[in-house]
Amino acid sequence: MSQHDWIIKSITVLASAILVSLTEWIIYRRLTPRAIHKQQVWRESFLRAFHEPVQILVVLMTLSFLFSIIAEQLSFDGDTLKTVDNFRLFFLILFTFWVGMRFIRRVEEGMVVCLEKGETKIKLNDRTSVHAISQFSRVVLIIITSLIVLQSLGVRISALLAFGGVGALVLGLAAKDNLANFIGGMMIYWDRPFSVGDWIRSPDQEIEGTVENIGWRLTRIRTLDKRALYLPNGILSNIAIENPSRMTHRRIKTTLGVRYEDASKIIAITHDIDQMVRQYPDIDEKQTVLIYLSEFAPSSLNILIQAFTKATDGEAFQAVQQDIFLKVVDIVNKHGAECAYPTQTLHVDPTCWIKPEEK
Repeated sequence: MSQHDWIIKSITVLASAILVSLTEWIIYRRLTPRAIHKQQVWRESFLRAFHEPVQILVVLMTLSFLFSIIAEQLSFDGDTLKTVDNFRLFFLILFTFWVGMRFIRRVEEGMVVCLEKGETKIKLNDRTSVHAISQFSRVVLIIITSLIVLQSLGVRISALLAFGGVGALVLGLAAKDNLANFIGGMMIYWDRPFSVGDWIRSPDQEIEGTVENIGWRLTRIRTLDKRALYLPNGILSNIAIENPSRMTHRRIKTTLGVRYEDASKIIAITHDIDQMVRQYPDIDEKQTVLIYLSEFAPSSLNILIQAFTKATDGEAFQAVQQDIFLKVVDIVNKHGAECAYPTQTLHVDPTCWIKPEEK
């Protein structure tokens, strides 16, 4: 190679690198704001994931080509040039892996933001599904990249897969508990008895709290006293789970005790309470409403009050229940009745009375 040839090649490589880098930079600067404005999660994620790696790849590939030109000019041996080619292939594999991981992370973050904003174009309906698909995509990408790297190093993939089948059997027997937790995590992702952010509890065990994270092996729950509880997925997939976060209504159920002296006013009291409850804006009158005399208690006539609120949030439910209870007390007082309290009547035989002594 003449002196002018390698200089021309070097200049061509540098010019091409600058052109590629500048073109990518212009595309990134122009298309990214449009994607953000139109809320195009996939396009924005790809542009952001591609930008930094491609700039670094251009620098590395440029240096490798320049090194090859210089090595050829200095008459290096073929092994050196082959090593440079191998490094170039490694850069491409690393670039693809890096872009893929960044793209998955960007899409996951964008999907979660869209879900929080109520974006209807997103087909996934909760953060748990987004997280599960992202985790699965990462695992697939790591496996594929590992196989490509091994193939480029001259390892026979067919023999490796055959050995991996035997190894997987041995590892499965040795780590059956971890395998059970992994399968349990998959069942949680597929069945979705609960999602991140749900408040759950188990009638089988003393488990109650808010789900903070669902991993492949463990699920983290923040208990009512704000402690972190880590549970293996294998346990959660084999016990009964109650999910109050997905309730459609909350039930108000209480007993109102009225004095026996006010028995003649029971019909009017129950009628007014029934009308008040059914007309209350936060009560779903399509659900069962029960306002009836239900029990002859030792010291009171008990009226059953049962209704279902539209509010499912705990704080909102308590506010509705308190307001209804106060209105019930006003109705009782309006009819001149009183709420009963535990009393006892003592009957004394007149013959047992002690008469005062006459003076």
